[in-house]
Amino acid sequence: MFKRLATATILSGVLITGAGGALASGAAHAATAPNAHHHVTAAAAVRAHRRQVQQRRRVLRHALRVTAVSGDTINAVTRADQPVTITVGTATTFKEAGKPASLSAVQPGELIVVQGTRTAPRAIQAKVVRILFARMAGVVTAVNGSSLTVTGVGGAQRTVNIAATTAITRAGAVAMASDIMPNTAILAAGTPNADGSLTAARIVIRVAHVAGKVTTVSGATITIQGAYGTTYNVTTSSGTVYAARQGRTLTPATAGDVTIGRRLVAYGTRSADGASFAAVRVVLGRAVTPAHA
Repeated sequence: MFKRLATATILSGVLITGAGGALASGAAHAATAPNAHHHVTAAAAVRAHRRQVQQRRRVLRHALRVTAVSGDTINAVTRADQPVTITVGTATTFKEAGKPASLSAVQPGELIVVQGTRTAPRAIQAKVVRILFARMAGVVTAVNGSSLTVTGVGGAQRTVNIAATTAITRAGAVAMASDIMPNTAILAAGTPNADGSLTAARIVIRVAHVAGKVTTVSGATITIQGAYGTTYNVTTSSGTVYAARQGRTLTPATAGDVTIGRRLVAYGTRSADGASFAAVRVVLGRAVTPAHA
């Protein structure tokens, strides 16, 4: 009789324990199933929402090239040449080079990054429009007053105009327009013009550089050992500018801060044989311990 009672009890969904208690079995388990399913469904919905947000952010952060501006509408294309329509309003803010700008600053040919709400697969209601400078990198092949002819990769040429407000730097220091001569490598960033030229907001004069650990210091000559044991003789002058890296910032330094075992990067002109380097700027890093040598 006990066996029949036990069997009937178990089949009914309750297991009688030796202490007289009861453990819920099939019926209780079945009752929890809908809750478990609910949790799984909710978690899946959260993951799907996160994916949608991430996808939207990726789309909105891509640079777009402006093709036309009409009223409160900006027409642009993606890198894959897919059309995108951007709508702006009174609440939309415009920025260029970190400074406030306006819709009038958005011109065809410029690159922009838009933040806002996607109202359709290829339509955005803009909250923030950031105007990116167009860039031109190459070698100056001609100088005509304040206009430079720059030849880039593949032989493509573009005129770069220097304005009174153009900031020019060389090896991190302020430079002059007169420092730009034929065969000078530059990187120009600015606003494209209707004729295809570029009015530069800033120009970086590119210079060669070498890096390594200081092995000897003799007067104005610093010998460093670079990658694969390559040795360079860095020559300095009274015009050489020194700086020391402190974390992510640079602080002024002097020639006396150059010590054996310290890393440095020298910017300037390499000799024809590549063995020596005339430095216009020296940036000092940390000292190298034996464990890091």
